[in-house]
Amino acid sequence: MRTGLAIAMCLLFGCDNLSVLGDPRTDGAVDADLDAMPFDGGTDAARDAMVDADLDADLDGGLDANMDADLDADLDADLDGGMDANFDGGPMCADPFIECDGACVDPRIDPGNCGTCGMVCAIGCDDRVCATCGGDTEMCCGGSCFAGLACGAGMTCAACGGVGELCCADGSCDTGAACAGGTCAACGAPGQPCCPGDFCDADAVCNGGTCEACGALGDACCGGDRCDASLACDAGTCSDCGAMDEACCPGDLCESGLSCEGGSCTTPCGELGEACCPGDVCNGLMCDGGICTTPCGGFGQACCAGDACEAGLLCTGLVCAGVACGDPGEPCCADRSCTGGATCTGVICETTCGAPGDPCCAGDRCDVGSTCNAGTCDACGEPGQACCGGVLCTAGSTCDAGTCSACGSEGNSCCALDLCDTGLSCIAGSCERCGSADQTCCPGSTCRDGRVCDDGDICRACGDLDELCCAGDSCRLGLRCGAGGTCESLI
Repeated sequence: MRTGLAIAMCLLFGCDNLSVLGDPRTDGAVDADLDAMPFDGGTDAARDAMVDADLDADLDGGLDANMDADLDADLDADLDGGMDANFDGGPMCADPFIECDGACVDPRIDPGNCGTCGMVCAIGCDDRVCATCGGDTEMCCGGSCFAGLACGAGMTCAACGGVGELCCADGSCDTGAACAGGTCAACGAPGQPCCPGDFCDADAVCNGGTCEACGALGDACCGGDRCDASLACDAGTCSDCGAMDEACCPGDLCESGLSCEGGSCTTPCGELGEACCPGDVCNGLMCDGGICTTPCGGFGQACCAGDACEAGLLCTGLVCAGVACGDPGEPCCADRSCTGGATCTGVICETTCGAPGDPCCAGDRCDVGSTCNAGTCDACGEPGQACCGGVLCTAGSTCDAGTCSACGSEGNSCCALDLCDTGLSCIAGSCERCGSADQTCCPGSTCRDGRVCDDGDICRACGDLDELCCAGDSCRLGLRCGAGGTCESLI
């Protein structure tokens, strides 16, 4: 009891006067003011009043209400030397700190004791709650953030991809922006960086990583070939067009009186009445004195000036023709016509055409059974002759590489539709005998005269003893089809 009181007195007044508790005079009753047994040999009214207020009148071990309340909060009930939770082996921690494992910690920010002792946070403690990562304005998760965010300065996640925002994790930005120095910048317009893939807006081209204006006079051609109206793309640069010696405008257009020749506007040439093009070339006409004119003087051509024609021809009706024309053996007339049933074969009127040995008729036509070969009708369709029309032959022959050859007989090629003469079958493109005894099986593994096709594709007799079983595993009377596929005795 004395020990408990000593602790209480130490707490209340300090421990320098506790020797009084060892004074034998305190063993008796103490009056209300402790006047009979002062601690220091004298009576101190102020201290008496404090003791009177906090201790019982006779110091019998029972404390008054004030003392009880203070000691109950910090000491055990019977003052036996054991302390309560605040005094048992741990430090006194000032708010907001708490005692965890013998140490004062701040539960507001301590990642090992977040909010309470033992609550461990993987990332950090923020106002007594474990912090998360990866979201907008949150800490980066090992350098990574959720989709649409990127890890920026201070290892904090922020929006990415838009103009002025961070570049996303793969260095990408939204359409219309490009990653430059870790930040998405506008791209594609003249003066801006080229967008990924060296793309620029329709009115710009990518040059050395920067979009430059295009299409105007002196600019690069847009898309490699487009320029503003009234300009043309010339060697990759937009230039004036349409005038003499300038590039042709789009659509091969030139100023009035000029024509587009080889991509440049120049004086018209090559047509009837125009100057001959370089090299005395005209478009289907004749260059005469530097001017393109209609060819003349040749057979069937207009007569030249002065009704002149080439040697052996006569200007008849403004057209050069033979002196006498149209009849068989005579030159063809000016319109390549002949009379008396003759046909114009180039220059001479021939009496007949189309039959074998005759000239080919107009349009390289020949009679049936003939084909036009180098202007002459040759017989066709028979074995050894050319195929008619390049593909047709007479019955009993087939077209092989443009020539008709016999078919259908034994050893010859199969005819059309794989047909062969009677008793033969088309085997691998050739007509061969098949189906009889010891011959190759016919197509479909068939044989003639009731024979059967063995495993070697040869037709064999069947049904007798030790012969192959016939169709349906049948054998002659008194025999049966054995397990080996041959006929055996019933006995």
